[in-house]
Amino acid sequence: MSRNQFEESLDNLSEYLFALPLIREYFFLKEELDNDQVLKVIEQELRVKKKTLAQSFNDDISYQKAKEEYTTLKKKYDEYPPLVNFRLLEDEVYNLLFELREILRP
Repeated sequence: MSRNQFEESLDNLSEYLFALPLIREYFFLKEELDNDQVLKVIEQELRVKKKTLAQSFNDDISYQKAKEEYTTLKKKYDEYPPLVNFRLLEDEVYNLLFELREILRP
């Protein structure tokens, strides 16, 4: 196979992959999450809570309170429906790419 044929085959594969509904949905959801203001607020709050948690490490009462607040917020983040959907889709995309890699492996 010549270099041109190889590059053409790669271009065709790329076009095929990006036309798949799974891949299109993945990038759509990724963009939605990148622009999701609710998620950005939660992420910012998580950073603050994590810093507070680290700063209160030497004070058992403050640390326990900070840990509970962080844990509650982390649960909210982990269970945020658009993020859950994206992670499920991300697994499917990863599996598809893994299969493709196995097919192309010599």
